[in-house]
Amino acid sequence: EKYKTTILLTTHDLSDIEALCDRVVMLDEGNIIYDGDLDHLRKNWGEGKQIQFQFTEEVEQSELERKTMGLEVEWVKSERRNIWIANASDDENVLSQIVARVVEAHQISDITIKEISTEEIIRNIYEEGMKKEEMPVAQL
Repeated sequence: EKYKTTILLTTHDLSDIEALCDRVVMLDEGNIIYDGDLDHLRKNWGEGKQIQFQFTEEVEQSELERKTMGLEVEWVKSERRNIWIANASDDENVLSQIVARVVEAHQISDITIKEISTEEIIRNIYEEGMKKEEMPVAQL
């Protein structure tokens, strides 16, 4: 900053990005799909929470979906045994209902609630795309 120098870091390691960068430029097939603040990216596309449930026994996705029917929640199986992740909005009422319904139906040995990770945000952008009007493009 003192010498008004720009450093360009290219990486797929998101921990590097989070530790070192304020501004992010995302490319897809050679086209800039996002150019802006990392915090802006998190705030606008990272809304929601992840609730990680560790169950004491095997649970099927269909059971979890049936128990949380009517709530905006997406269930993802973890690579670890008996762990499911619920991706949900940041609405306290929705989060409370998900936890209450799941705990009522199944025994759990652990539960963690956290913000959706930068990695998940970026994966969603690449999978679902970004609307043109949502895409801030800064001057290089």
